[in-house]
Amino acid sequence: MKDFAGNSSVAIDTTCNNLVAQDVRKYGTAASIAVVHEGYISIVPVYNPDQRSKYIPCIPMGTRPSRVTTSVMQVLWGTLRNKKVFVVASTIGVQVFDEDGRDCHYEYSCLDSGEKISHFARGLSIVQEEYLCVGNSNGSIFVLETPEVPGELNLTERKLAHKKAITDLTTDNSSESLLVSADESGSVVLWKVNCEGLLRLLDIEDYGFPCTSVKLWNNLIIAGYGSGHIRTFDTNTGRCRTEVAAHARWITAIDVATERGYVLSVGEDSFAKVWKIPSTEDFNHISTTCVKDSLLVGGRFLNMWGSTFCVSIFDSREVPCYSV
Repeated sequence: MKDFAGNSSVAIDTTCNNLVAQDVRKYGTAASIAVVHEGYISIVPVYNPDQRSKYIPCIPMGTRPSRVTTSVMQVLWGTLRNKKVFVVASTIGVQVFDEDGRDCHYEYSCLDSGEKISHFARGLSIVQEEYLCVGNSNGSIFVLETPEVPGELNLTERKLAHKKAITDLTTDNSSESLLVSADESGSVVLWKVNCEGLLRLLDIEDYGFPCTSVKLWNNLIIAGYGSGHIRTFDTNTGRCRTEVAAHARWITAIDVATERGYVLSVGEDSFAKVWKIPSTEDFNHISTTCVKDSLLVGGRFLNMWGSTFCVSIFDSREVPCYSV
């Protein structure tokens, strides 16, 4: 068993309730993390002390309001049409920035006709560096493409995919162009994405709790739930292959270290746990880290090998980082 000890912490300029790492799949190691709180995003360097943090308000494209009224739901680093981008899902809809988050180039409302004022976009994934997929509060998934000039994104398809609000989207960028979506009822769906839009492949039964976070790795869907469970499902059959009661309270995020098949799970119970994705029926527990008296709301591996990770804490300026 490996022992994950506290290594350092990254200070941010606001409290945080979400956390992402700069595209680890692309670079191997994350250079920066992004944390969000209400209508603001902090982009924080992880390893370079000479690089300054950025504090970004989320506002409608082309405006300068006197105060920020937006709520940011999720953010994502990725590549679209060979351009490195930073994507924000919020009550505005979806916005596509340059990689450092300074300039917004594209915006789309992701609004369904007749949807009420409480609209928001949530769930972000980029498939094959070509299609930006975005979920919303109505249960719809939008498949978007970037036009040649800045402005509104081009809509390839809008599909009412779920009966409840989307909680998360994920892909593994394999040649199969697969996408997984999850919602507040606990429903999980596997899709294929192409130039014609979304093709529904599999529906996975709900387990009575919201599915809060999903990942796709090596023909497995890995899902975290409000019940504290982690489950894996076969992408060919939809069968539940493994299940573990990982946390005593809600799982708020999961992540996968792709080179080792490690899963990081963080929960409202103050624990961050690392698991080995099994080849048999049982998860292999690697490590447990307790962040005392803390409600953990985000977690990410900082490299593809799972040797370092960080967590975000509700109502705290610190993002503790841990290493083997």
